[in-house]
Amino acid sequence: MTITTPATSATLQQAGIEVSAETPALPLGGYQAIANLVNSGNVLAAIVLQDILELPRLEGETQEALMRSCHLNQVLLATNLATAEAIVHYLRSIHQVTSR
Repeated sequence: MTITTPATSATLQQAGIEVSAETPALPLGGYQAIANLVNSGNVLAAIVLQDILELPRLEGETQEALMRSCHLNQVLLATNLATAEAIVHYLRSIHQVTSR
C-alpha cells in the first residue's frame, strides 16, 4: 500500500507506483498523519521529499516528530530522490521474493 501527499502522488504515479491513498499536504496535517501511520507499525518506509533550496517553514517540530517516529519504529526514511529510489528498489526486490 502506498500513501502519499498530494504533491508527491503525481510523481510516484509517473514512476509506475500505485498510490492507494493520500494524506493532507505536509503543512496541513500530513506530517502528523504519516507519523500516526508509522506509529501503527504497518509501515515499511516513508518517503518525504524535501526541497532544501526552499525557504524553511515553521514545520520543524512536526518534521522532527515524523523522523523520530521512523527511527523508533525502524521504518526506512527518504528525504531525497536518490534515497527514495533506493528504498523503492529494495521494496520491489523484497516483494518479488515474497511473491514467489
